[in-house]
Amino acid sequence: MTPSLTRCVLLHGLAIELWGQPDLMADALGGVWAQLPLTHGDAQDSATQISEQISSSRTAGLSAELRSPERHAAPAVSHSGDRVVIDAEFARFELDKSSLSGSFTFDPSATTTHRRALCDVFLMGLTRLLAECGLFDLHGACVELDGRGLLLVGPSGSGKTTATLNLIASGADYVSDDAVLISRTADSVHAFSFRRQPLLCRSTLRHFPEFGPQQEDMSANGKSYVEPAHLGGGDFRESIAPTVILLCELTRQSPSRVEPVGKLETVLALMQQSASLAFSRERPQAHLALIRQLADQCVAFRIRAGEDLLRDRSLLRRLIRRALDNQQQVRQESVDQSPAVSA
Repeated sequence: MTPSLTRCVLLHGLAIELWGQPDLMADALGGVWAQLPLTHGDAQDSATQISEQISSSRTAGLSAELRSPERHAAPAVSHSGDRVVIDAEFARFELDKSSLSGSFTFDPSATTTHRRALCDVFLMGLTRLLAECGLFDLHGACVELDGRGLLLVGPSGSGKTTATLNLIASGADYVSDDAVLISRTADSVHAFSFRRQPLLCRSTLRHFPEFGPQQEDMSANGKSYVEPAHLGGGDFRESIAPTVILLCELTRQSPSRVEPVGKLETVLALMQQSASLAFSRERPQAHLALIRQLADQCVAFRIRAGEDLLRDRSLLRRLIRRALDNQQQVRQESVDQSPAVSA
């Protein structure tokens, strides 16, 4: 029996039809589902109607089902034509690329005992579905500060979230933390939110008492979602075109530094933090071209973050401003020294 269309949601111009029992996904995934920046419609709103409201013709589908899938100790990914299957111990995600639809099946007993495992499989499947629609994942954070889009990139433990919170405390608007979607628009590459709130571990929370005691979310590996407005920063923004890329590195040594980075190093860093490149069989060239365009439209710096950033939250903003001013001065001197071309 074919499941019925029960709800439609919007995710950055993509209309997603939810089939069957979509509430199962919310119940199983907890904060991971709640943090997706979705605009919800009801069963009487067709995906086509919602798409027309935002001038988008892209439509994808998601369904959820309670069932005990075959057991696999670790996620295993298999490909067969247009079909991609992700199998794990308590969950299964099937993607049909030809119809842009995904089916999420999970063991009901795992919603309380292995919720993180369910979330891992779902996010692996969702990012594959979004990549087919031109929205590629990036392990990074994004804010808007002083009219510029700042994209913070780096591996886990590199200080992205702490730097993001410092910038918010300095007046930045929040876009996303830890996970960002990038996509090509009419004239540039935009970074789109993939998480409504920052996600903090206990050690980071200790440096931001404004958030107070927080309940750990077991769907997010025991970390806590926090409201960025508590830091007195700006508003939530769904997207922005980045013009500055910040490669994060935690040194623990003071003073902290912000240093220029070359284009090749920037592209390599973006590739290393783009998980979907690892599974992209049909779209790697499009994905790589997007990364190169993103690097071309931005200036890039490396943040060597020391403990002084924890003592002075406005320091990072000042260091970034200084680095941008220095780079602008170097460019201007280069223009002034270039020989004039006569007709």
